[in-house]
Amino acid sequence: MRKRIGKICSAGLFVVFFASFSPIYSQPEDWRANLPEPVLADEPGWIALYYETWRLADMNRIQTPAGWAIGDCRKAGTLTSWAQAFVAGFGKYLQNAHPQIDHPMDGLDAFYALQEPDGTIPLILDEPNQNRIQMPIFAWAEWQYYLQTSDLDRLRQILPVLDRFYGAVKRLHGTQAGPYTSGYAGNGMSNRPLGTRLIDLTAQQALNAYLLNKMAVQCGEPKLAQKYEREHVFLSRAINSMMWNDDDRFYGDLIRDILPINHWSIAGYWPLLARVAEKKHVAGLLAALQDPTNFNTPHRIPTLGKHSIDYSPHGDFWRGSVYPPMNYMVIKGLDANGLTQQATEIAENHLLAIYLTTISYGMLYESYHQATLYYPSNRSRVDFVGWTGLSTIALLIENVIGVQVNAPEQLIRWVLHRNDQHGIKNLRWGPDCAFRADLLAQARQAGDPSYRIFAKGNTDFTLELICDNQSKRYKISAEKEREIHFP
Repeated sequence: MRKRIGKICSAGLFVVFFASFSPIYSQPEDWRANLPEPVLADEPGWIALYYETWRLADMNRIQTPAGWAIGDCRKAGTLTSWAQAFVAGFGKYLQNAHPQIDHPMDGLDAFYALQEPDGTIPLILDEPNQNRIQMPIFAWAEWQYYLQTSDLDRLRQILPVLDRFYGAVKRLHGTQAGPYTSGYAGNGMSNRPLGTRLIDLTAQQALNAYLLNKMAVQCGEPKLAQKYEREHVFLSRAINSMMWNDDDRFYGDLIRDILPINHWSIAGYWPLLARVAEKKHVAGLLAALQDPTNFNTPHRIPTLGKHSIDYSPHGDFWRGSVYPPMNYMVIKGLDANGLTQQATEIAENHLLAIYLTTISYGMLYESYHQATLYYPSNRSRVDFVGWTGLSTIALLIENVIGVQVNAPEQLIRWVLHRNDQHGIKNLRWGPDCAFRADLLAQARQAGDPSYRIFAKGNTDFTLELICDNQSKRYKISAEKEREIHFP
């Protein structure tokens, strides 16, 4: 990968924005010094981009009635609920470092405070409710935060909010047969081709049901847990029996409840994350993802596959451009189905393309051109953090370096796949981010079967190491560095 970058740069295609992306950002002297410190010896530019993303996020912060929040760049001075849910996916790594943002979920709390008696929540913070439903993914954001912090008090507080919201979405868009009717503005993907029953909105409700069941179990609410287990089974059956196209081996929308229609939209990957897809569905989705005549473009993953008659070679918003939150969704869906290697490949391709685009143009973008590794899409907003932080922060930590936290189980899982020195320092997690972990894998020669790992923290935890088909758990004792040779 480093050779590839060198060849591109030596060809004179880029002007390196050295002032913003020099290695000095690996050790910032401002509030960012208290953030997690990723280590990636072969990709110092990706580390610099990580810190630059946080700088831009700081510039885009917005004060809400609930407190300061990272802006989602819809427009100056306002927030959207679905974008804030995506922002929470990387905001959880703030770990009390920012001098003004007291809590990474304050942006979402500002929306929860405006919930109507009928369960609806505004789509846009400073506009009337109007019952506009667009990517209702609060439960996903909250569950990710819970895994990072094990904050059960918060889970108990927001569970009734999310339960009422689920009911509102079902009342407004649910059907007796199961598939959900069209959400506002293409359910967030504003100009994508769509039917009257949407695969993404239906699968997002299935995801909500799956996660609300898990939340209810954690909160000791067995009746609520059973309710959402039934909802998940019902929606899974509807999606797999009505919205799966056996000929294309792909999920699509419906025209009413009768006619399946496949636009080859990235929306068809939501069932992976919702734990709806069965073995044959996973295989079909993966085949489309790996097909260079469809979704396997130079910069992965286009929002429409090239098999779609509506695919635009220029991107044109949601007709082919690469959108970071959609990549994040697919990558996490692959992870959820045990396809870790494929998830890693896409994450590294995506991060490389964002990095090359940034050193060329000196800024982050809302979306990227799918046909190159170094160009934004044709209708993309600039300096966008925003959901692009999912790629340069969350995917960097969780899929490129491979470290994921499960605080309720006092567990950190590390998927090892790199040969350079890599890891993460000052990773804060648990209640009020009081726990700290430092994890470092020493560089190894290609073909070396074992890793030399150094792990320590300020509390006892379990470290699960995974490489290829092997995994093993190790007990890490507080304030004692442990050297591990794995496998």
